[in-house]
Amino acid sequence: MMKNNLLRAQSYLLKNNWFLNYLFAQLLIHLIFITTFTSNISGQYELAIQIKNNNLSNQIYWNESPVFFLISNLLNIENLNQYLIFIYVTTQLIILMIAINLKFLENYSYLFFISGWLLTISWWMGYSDIFSVLLILLIYKNRYAEAAKGKFLIFLFCVLLAFNHYAIALFVIINLNLLFREKPKEFIYLTSSGFVMGYLILKLYLSLIGFNGETRINFLTRPGILGEIISNNSGRLLEIILSGFLGIFIYFIFILYYEDSKKTNIYLITLLISLLASSLSLDASRTFSIIIIPLVLEIISYLKEKVFFNNKKKNIFILISLFSIFFSKNLHVWEGSIYRESPFIEYAYVYDGLIFFINNYLKPLI
Repeated sequence: MMKNNLLRAQSYLLKNNWFLNYLFAQLLIHLIFITTFTSNISGQYELAIQIKNNNLSNQIYWNESPVFFLISNLLNIENLNQYLIFIYVTTQLIILMIAINLKFLENYSYLFFISGWLLTISWWMGYSDIFSVLLILLIYKNRYAEAAKGKFLIFLFCVLLAFNHYAIALFVIINLNLLFREKPKEFIYLTSSGFVMGYLILKLYLSLIGFNGETRINFLTRPGILGEIISNNSGRLLEIILSGFLGIFIYFIFILYYEDSKKTNIYLITLLISLLASSLSLDASRTFSIIIIPLVLEIISYLKEKVFFNNKKKNIFILISLFSIFFSKNLHVWEGSIYRESPFIEYAYVYDGLIFFINNYLKPLI
């Protein structure tokens, strides 16, 4: 009986794309991209402790993306090793949630993992971008909702998206409204009101913890900063675009060639808005790869719905896109420089943290 249950479980997992997609994501994260924490991960942990102790002295704009800090304090994280394990495990759980919620893309769902956001998540572990990815996916998935519950979820997800990172949320919501033309007034109302609510909640939270320091907007208005950022990124626009799409880029080019100008113009406007927003950031590829997610999802949805080539041609496209991930070098732009491996490679102690977890928590149980 146990053998039959195991066989049924094995059959279920193999028939469901979410399980294979999750394994595929693990292959990319650990063997192709190589997971690293950000160089300021210890500073982020210290900030979380300051918030927990109601003694905020680090008045930096990290405070404007507080989700990891709040959850770690709710879990009573007591040291840096525990914080690193918490970041890693939370990221893995959200990647699993992403894999499960891609069911609507059917056999094309794996394509979502070969766009640039997964490389960003792998190299910048510790930043709250993973929450943004999940929320953008959930908003897109519910975009056709007719029932009151579905509309409320769109509003709620926009609230959470703005609370997590309002700058990224602003441009993501603009892109979503450009791409979604079904009942545009209602969708604009739900997403914009959700953004405003999330931003106001964030401001209330910041006032409660005593934050009165430099915001993201203040940072950009430092003398010379904005000009330097734009100058650094202006010579890297093609690399920024490629780093955001990665394996999806070939499909984007194909659709631009194949489709009528009305659709392609919307796609190009979405691309330009994403590129403009990313050009105002030191983390150009990181920002672009998240903001462009609505367009990535739209491209994959288009491929699923439009059967315009036979299976042989489809397989050729799939092989080319996979080749671009497995055999080409990684591509990422940060502070005007191109990186083929994580700029934080010396902070790749994810595996040291896992060993610490095994030795301290699992070993006594074995």
